[in-house]
Amino acid sequence: MLPDVSDERLLERAAALSLSLMAISTGASFRMSATAAYARLVEERLIDLQPQRIPGYPSLNDFTQRRFLPAVRTCASHVEREAQLSMRAHRFVSLLRARIETRIEDQNAQLLKSMESSAGLQLRLQQLVEGFPSLPSAIMPWVWSRMFWKALP
Repeated sequence: MLPDVSDERLLERAAALSLSLMAISTGASFRMSATAAYARLVEERLIDLQPQRIPGYPSLNDFTQRRFLPAVRTCASHVEREAQLSMRAHRFVSLLRARIETRIEDQNAQLLKSMESSAGLQLRLQQLVEGFPSLPSAIMPWVWSRMFWKALP
């Protein structure tokens, strides 16, 4: 679980990490693709050369299998790892955006509920104010009758 960090701060950090990852990937992609191309070239040349084994010495194929191909595989692994990290960063940002959108939707729902309550109160107040002018005409006969009865001896 992530520590209590604001969504904005998480988004800033995720964006910074994504930019850093993109810069590393961009800087290394040329070298990695050049290594892959060079590996294909070496394989083609070895096939064309058809090297013969000399007794007492490792063959050229053995040498490339033990020394060159592990380096090529390391580069391919690096490229794959970069792709995985980029995909994970993308997923994280997508999840974070969904989280932020959900919070905004909840806030909007609370705001609408508050506005609905306020509108109901305003309607009741308006109805009360509209009914107020008829109030004196309803009370006046009662007031007159009270005054009349008090005026009698």
